[in-house]
Amino acid sequence: MSMERRFFFLVAVWGNTYVDNLLTFCLPTLLSPGNIPGLPNLSESQFTIITTQADEQEIRQSSLFATLSSLIRVEFILMEISHDNREEKYSHLGHAFKRAASQALGKGQAFFVHPNAMYSEGMLTHLYRLSCQGRRVCVSHGPVVSKEKLIPYLSHRKLCQFDKVTAIQPRAMVKILMDNLHTDMSNHDVRNPFFPENPYMGLWRAPNGDGALFRFVSLHPYMVDLSRHDDIPDFTAIDHDFVRANGFVLSDIHIENDSDNFLVIGIKPENEHNAHASQIENDDVESAIINSTLIPSNCMYSIACFMNGIRVHSSDLDKTWHQFEEENFAYVNGLLVRGIARGLDAYAHKTGRLPDSGAAQQQDKTASGQLAAQYSLLKDGNKRGLTRIKTFVKHAVIAFFIRLGYRLVKIK
Repeated sequence: MSMERRFFFLVAVWGNTYVDNLLTFCLPTLLSPGNIPGLPNLSESQFTIITTQADEQEIRQSSLFATLSSLIRVEFILMEISHDNREEKYSHLGHAFKRAASQALGKGQAFFVHPNAMYSEGMLTHLYRLSCQGRRVCVSHGPVVSKEKLIPYLSHRKLCQFDKVTAIQPRAMVKILMDNLHTDMSNHDVRNPFFPENPYMGLWRAPNGDGALFRFVSLHPYMVDLSRHDDIPDFTAIDHDFVRANGFVLSDIHIENDSDNFLVIGIKPENEHNAHASQIENDDVESAIINSTLIPSNCMYSIACFMNGIRVHSSDLDKTWHQFEEENFAYVNGLLVRGIARGLDAYAHKTGRLPDSGAAQQQDKTASGQLAAQYSLLKDGNKRGLTRIKTFVKHAVIAFFIRLGYRLVKIK
């Protein structure tokens, strides 16, 4: 019996627009040499498509499907889909992914694939190596481009043509991203005077003009090891809640923060937004970032996501880049420290006292020591220092919860 890892690729797609995206952006890049064709475990693996009966026929008629099915077993799960409203759409999506993910339970790793996305060359072989190293979850984020900008941009360069395999190297993918950023992304540029009042990320452009540092409060799981699970809870989105609900801890998780290893680009119409620009000039971007990071619905994992900025770059990470990243880390850490202090002040104002205990004071010292140690590692430019940010976050957040009596107070 083969002991090779089993991969279960899962994509939910229905409707003309999404099927077209699957055959124009998603499958063309997933079928590049360093992705599905480059995996050594294809005979043990499976690609599952959740769709409607009509859309199945269109997908089967494509040349990409012929290529895919010659490499890996392909299975269709058919669903009856209504298109009434946004809530029903996400309910259908969650149900579809749960049905598909159940195939990986007790067997292997689930890979959540999005039809409205492009995947850089070599992403899947990189994830295979991470799996071999014992990583159970890999999370990152797919910054979004405007579909209206992207299509003529790619057409002019003869990239990602419908129903044709396309290999796009990570640094070329970065240029595509930065040249076609969706306004959802550019609105979150910290220099934007109309920075959203309720942001879900922050964007800092690199000093060399060769990319940006993206910090998100939630990172999406692309690879999830379900081989030890016999059930998964209901869900409507593949996000940080999915990671939490399935019992993974930080030591299980690899946060991919270097676009040279892989980059996913999300694609959506220009008029679709997850956060809107402020209607008036936002003169307190820092408070907006603090509030989005420390809201009660978030958790230690969310803060760890934010502290692990995704380095999106089209040239080498040189001394200038490392200095930029060190300074940015110190800046966002300062924001969280000030946020904790403001929360403490708010708690004291509301209750007339501070939570006070020797344990809390000792924990504060521990958190401070961890911060100093982590920043020292970062100054050395050592990659290990970046990955150990998680340790700092853990101690800092423990101190935060102790001092606030396990209550988060929204910053005013």
